[in-house]
Amino acid sequence: MSSEGDRLRKLLDGELSPEELEEDPMLAGLAERVYGEDFLDEMGVSRGDSKRALSEALQDDDDLDDLMIELPDDDLPEFEPPTHADPTTAEGKGRKGLAGLVTGVIGLMLVAINLFYGLGNIIGGCAGSIHISCNQNMKLNLLEFHRTSEHIAWGPTGVMGIPDLVVASLMVTLIVTAVLKRRG
Repeated sequence: MSSEGDRLRKLLDGELSPEELEEDPMLAGLAERVYGEDFLDEMGVSRGDSKRALSEALQDDDDLDDLMIELPDDDLPEFEPPTHADPTTAEGKGRKGLAGLVTGVIGLMLVAINLFYGLGNIIGGCAGSIHISCNQNMKLNLLEFHRTSEHIAWGPTGVMGIPDLVVASLMVTLIVTAVLKRRG
């Protein structure tokens, strides 16, 4: 490791003495940038002396050439920031929320048909030989939809139960959410 590398490591480790900082104005300027403006004052090194020594050290043209960065002569292409699609444009707006709206309307219609007409009139209820109420009760009890061949799955039309309220409110919520989404 070079002498300059050792001195830089000592500066970063905090092992560099004030005398060494006064001798090397480049390290003093670096210490001021790294540790703050008050660091040199606490070390007892005058900022004016270090700045004057730094400017004198930089008067040599060879040192200035070392600090200069060469830029390429080629013209760089102009930076164009990425553009985001405008959400207010009509593109894609027609389908946004459409699935939720259609699902909500169909679901609400099915709940209403089941409640007032009875899905048993459409898909067929249980056989009259199983239970006496099978020919009278045509509303599908939503919690018993998997047992359509048994009498327990069917109830009288016009009677709203808790599952009917829950499904109807979910469908209304789905419709409202879809409409709000379509508005943007």
